[in-house]
Amino acid sequence: MNLRSLFKQTTRFFCSSKFPTPTPPIKFEAYLKSRREQAEKSLLIQIAGPDAVHEIESYLTTQFGPLDYFYSYLLPGKQGSVSGNVRNTDSFWLLTEFKNRQHYLAALEDCRFAEGTFPYKSSSCWFSQPPGKSFNPKKPIKRKSKITDFGTLIGRSVDSIDFSGKSDLSSQIQLLEHSLKISEPGIRVRFLISAQLEQALSGLFPSGCVLPFGSTVSGIGRQSGDLDLVLLANDKEIFPHGPKNEKKSSDSGRLWFQSKMSTSQAGSARFQVQRLMETVADIIQLFVPGSSQVQRILQARVPILRFWSDYTDLQCDLSMTNATGVHMSEILYLMAQLDSRFATLCFAIRIWVSFNMHCICGPTKRVRFIFKAIFFF
Repeated sequence: MNLRSLFKQTTRFFCSSKFPTPTPPIKFEAYLKSRREQAEKSLLIQIAGPDAVHEIESYLTTQFGPLDYFYSYLLPGKQGSVSGNVRNTDSFWLLTEFKNRQHYLAALEDCRFAEGTFPYKSSSCWFSQPPGKSFNPKKPIKRKSKITDFGTLIGRSVDSIDFSGKSDLSSQIQLLEHSLKISEPGIRVRFLISAQLEQALSGLFPSGCVLPFGSTVSGIGRQSGDLDLVLLANDKEIFPHGPKNEKKSSDSGRLWFQSKMSTSQAGSARFQVQRLMETVADIIQLFVPGSSQVQRILQARVPILRFWSDYTDLQCDLSMTNATGVHMSEILYLMAQLDSRFATLCFAIRIWVSFNMHCICGPTKRVRFIFKAIFFF
């Protein structure tokens, strides 16, 4: 099937399908703020196994405060993984969000540093059992939802989807989206990774922010997709009203920070970014827990740092001072907000491009097909 035939068939589906009931759209800036606030109240906790799930939930709730979100997932053990790391046994993880940030800070303050490690605070920790003791909650907790099996953050492949019960194109496209779309836990762990990096670099970039872009925030992301991140030295590029509720500085103030000069000349600016990213790469490699296999790809058109998140099994690409990707993601996000069928169409096009033009279309060129879909939508 060529691209013209695909458009014809999907057009019939969208023209014949019932127009979805409109819902009040959420502004892109507000969406990013809400996700960042979730990450700022979240802990990623490694546990010994499934039997510890209820115990750790009781411990967090009775010792610190109520939880707003609780998700358990499993990273299967494998030899010779894509990341280059060997994990012989399964690892079990809990992603938790406290209802109040003060409860999160109390839990963070209670965390201890393991002997022989750098005393670095982060939202990643592990739960231990005191020797010879067992935890008894002060009072029973009321569970909002029953935890059964451990979930997964690893996306499915197209080959694993059973289309046998779906005879028409409409049902097949909808099943495709439902099977491959990024899940709520997948979005949360991606924002948690960006929050951890932002915290690690806050001393160097006090007014900066680390944001996911691309499939994570556009509304058309796949569960198996990589994580694209951008480090912005000034968060006012994306949040003109300030995401951190900081007090606005006076325009008439007479005190100025002493700081190094930045250059706007193309050649010198690129060299400056490359040097900064070298420093950032060292910080990620040496201090940020769960980050490994850091690669410095600084001669590319857009210099990036590529690393692996061992706690989530995600490949991450970090660029700097390039807000273009965030703005392009906003366009796709707004289209998906205006009409939910747009995301379904994009999934069909992306899968078609991946199977038919994989050798000649990289990730950047695949995005062009999405923008062509916007033109004809």
